[in-house]
Parts: sequence; structure tokens; C-alpha cells
Amino acid sequence: MRIEFAHFDGATMGTTAPRILKKAVNVSINIEIVTEAKAAGLNLSVVLENALRTELKAHRELQWRAENKSAIAESNAELERVGLWSDGYRVW
Repeated sequence: MRIEFAHFDGATMGTTAPRILKKAVNVSINIEIVTEAKAAGLNLSVVLENALRTELKAHRELQWRAENKSAIAESNAELERVGLWSDGYRVW
């Protein structure tokens, strides 16, 4: 018997996971890398999706830092000026 839901509240009984829409795309990849990846049994779509997720996360973080640069600088300046509220309580 296959367990589909390890944790459920009863409301999910009989439902299936939502479908993820996919789009076919063409990419050009070095033939040696593709050959080695296929020989290793790697799923190129999964590897590409994971790599894109990683790159997009890094891109969003950089973008957020750039958009909030002045607020971060102001917060750091305030911290330097007044310190942390817990400074008087620390023993180290």
C-alpha cells in the first residue's frame, strides 16, 4: 500500500497534489556535459530547474539588498549610535 499523505487532517483525503505547469524550451549545452550527465543518470530538466531556483534566489537577494540599501545603512548607523537594547544585559 502506498502512503500518499503522511500527515493529513481528513480534509485532503482523496485529493491529489496540484499539477505544476511546465513549458518545453530549447537550450544549448556543451555536448560533453550533456553526455556525462546522461551517463550519470541525471535528469537534465530537474538539474536545470534546481540551478535556476538557486540563481533566482541569489538574484532576488541581491535585488532586495540594492532596493533596501539606504534603509540598511540607516539601521546600521542607528545601531552604531545607540547600540543594542541588550547591551547592558550581556555578560560577555
